Amino acid sequence: CIIVMQVGSGQILASTSMPEFDPDDIAASIRADDTSLINRSLSAFSAGSVFKVVLAAAAYAQGLDWFTYDCTGSIQTAGETRRNTCWVQGYSTAMDGLYALRGALEQSCNCYFIALGQLLGGQAILNAAQSFGLGTPALLAPGLKSAAGELPSAADLQNAGSLASLSFGQGGLTVTPLQVTAMFNAIAS
Repeated sequence: CIIVMQVGSGQILASTSMPEFDPDDIAASIRADDTSLINRSLSAFSAGSVFKVVLAAAAYAQGLDWFTYDCTGSIQTAGETRRNTCWVQGYSTAMDGLYALRGALEQSCNCYFIALGQLLGGQAILNAAQSFGLGTPALLAPGLKSAAGELPSAADLQNAGSLASLSFGQGGLTVTPLQVTAMFNAIAS
């Protein structure tokens, strides 16, 4: 799917979801047994690394934008070692080194965001996510709304593994492409 949103106003200028269907022959899509009747722009999917922006916003809000982390490629969470995967020049590699917030975002350092998530705590992350509209359906027109997506509960985030997974956009978290677009529009505005 592709969504184009006006910065500032939040007006949706264009949205498309593929594969598409012919509104004059919906039966053909039903017979095809494909996914053409699913509007991906309004459906919930795993967030992935775009969720790291929520933690960055929470860190700024709590005055933790100074936080640095010396990444060794893995991090301990409740006795469990998680391997870090960073993206450098299109290749997935372990990236060791001292990261500040900007560098951690640029390199998509999972370990940095797990450590930041531990520092922030689950409730602060949930509050930031909710402030961006995550976990809430978007009403587009009477009778037309997006999926709400899923945010884990505060009780779920008492588990160190669940908190770690959420910190880099995995686990019990889903968002819609519309929510992600609106989140980045809010930041751009």
